[in-house]
Amino acid sequence: MALIRKQVGDAERYQGRRLVARHMGPDLLAYVNDVELASFYINVESAIAAGRRYVDDEIKEETKRAGKQG
Repeated sequence: MALIRKQVGDAERYQGRRLVARHMGPDLLAYVNDVELASFYINVESAIAAGRRYVDDEIKEETKRAGKQG
């Protein structure tokens, strides 16, 4: 059985992905489409910003891979 932490703030849609901040003790965790990011954050804005950076890096890598293949 998976532990589901309480969501803090509103979820955000970014580049087709869902970004969420969830409560973890005194800190927050960031999630992108239910994938937990590795760091802890002190507020919702920083957690969501980390999710945006994660998505941007993911898109950049996909673009780079597509460029090498074609």
